[in-house]
Amino acid sequence: MTLSRIGSSPESSNRGEATRRFWKGVWHLKIPNKIKGFAWKACLNIIPTRDRLWQRRVPIELGCDYCDEAVETLMHCVKECDVAQQVWAASPLPFVTDIGVGYDFYHWVVEVAKQVDEAGLGLFFALCWGLWFARNQAIFNNVKRVAPVIVQTVCTYLQDFCQVRAQVQGLQVCPSPSRWRPPPVGVLKINFDAATFDALEAIGVGVIVREAHGTVLAAMSERLPHWVDADCAEAFAAASAIAFGAELGLHHIHLEGDSLSIIKALQCEDHLLSTFGHILQGALSTSRCFTSFCCSHVLRNGNKAAHGLARMAGHVIGKRVWRNDVPADLCKIIRAESV
Repeated sequence: MTLSRIGSSPESSNRGEATRRFWKGVWHLKIPNKIKGFAWKACLNIIPTRDRLWQRRVPIELGCDYCDEAVETLMHCVKECDVAQQVWAASPLPFVTDIGVGYDFYHWVVEVAKQVDEAGLGLFFALCWGLWFARNQAIFNNVKRVAPVIVQTVCTYLQDFCQVRAQVQGLQVCPSPSRWRPPPVGVLKINFDAATFDALEAIGVGVIVREAHGTVLAAMSERLPHWVDADCAEAFAAASAIAFGAELGLHHIHLEGDSLSIIKALQCEDHLLSTFGHILQGALSTSRCFTSFCCSHVLRNGNKAAHGLARMAGHVIGKRVWRNDVPADLCKIIRAESV
């Protein structure tokens, strides 16, 4: 659907359907989501301008904060106000103020869309949003920006957005593996998982250590008397896995679990601000005793052995450790994972 046909004519009798078609086209524009959100609300005429607030019986002055010469409506903010006129005159789209005279925002946009390409329509929405943003800055922060500054701010914002978008699209995102993969020779992989036991008001922790050929070097199952949510339980499991590796005197460690939030927190250790941040902070301090340390995410199917050990903790008290061996009922799972 081309942008010149994303809406219907102003005489359309089915505005709801036309708006949906219009929004489908707008959604594909290469502009920030906050600007798309503004465009959607503006098309539905639900932007909280002073006239709209007055209609909702909010006791508020109706005058425009910039010109103080007219009632503040949406069209006044983005088109009719002196500041808006100056912004459009200083922008690459000076002709839009001559389009759709007397129309509301939705019909104005439909007419503008017939005159510009996709990039032009994106810039149009961005400048409308920039005018609304400048209005809010004037009201709430007592900062009034002149037209050239508004135009420059919007254009810079769009340029930065497009640059970052291009960089992100250029990245090759590797999906998390769905099977357990052996570590390189010389590195030991430690998988961890947690289970919660509501009736016991406890959590279970499972840890298993394997080398490059899949051979199990050690495993652990432990019940902890903690009453926490799932993320905190996984944080305790990660911390226990790191402490277990330190107790065994290991050197080159690859930690792996199926909790994406925990793995991301460990990888970005400068941002441990969540409820489980203090748990992982201590774990990362312990990890510095290793010669090398890294962590990665694996899907649940690739973490079955650690999950089985975590569930096993519901039937034991305290901590159980196996060296060069594992419980018989987990052998089949481990062999299948290590293939």
